[in-house]
Amino acid sequence: MKDLHSLRLQGYIDDLSLDCACEYTNLQLKKFLHTNIAYQQTLAIRLLNKRIGYQKDYQKQLKEMLDDNPAYYTKQEIEGFLSLINEKENKVK
Repeated sequence: MKDLHSLRLQGYIDDLSLDCACEYTNLQLKKFLHTNIAYQQTLAIRLLNKRIGYQKDYQKQLKEMLDDNPAYYTKQEIEGFLSLINEKENKVK
């Protein structure tokens, strides 16, 4: 859970529980829930849905990422993706 705390401190996520993840996450990542990367992917999807407001291009990008090979992406790659989203979000404000 250290990674979750780290992301929370960096402002990437809020304090909502993982139960708030969208249905797509639950279906696609069910078999990976015991791994650290599953939490990162869950948080990335939550961030997309909650903060960006369902923008299709971001969702499509993340969906393709997860469909390719969900277990392949590292924590750094997911955090990089979150960083990109955060930058885009800040430009909109």
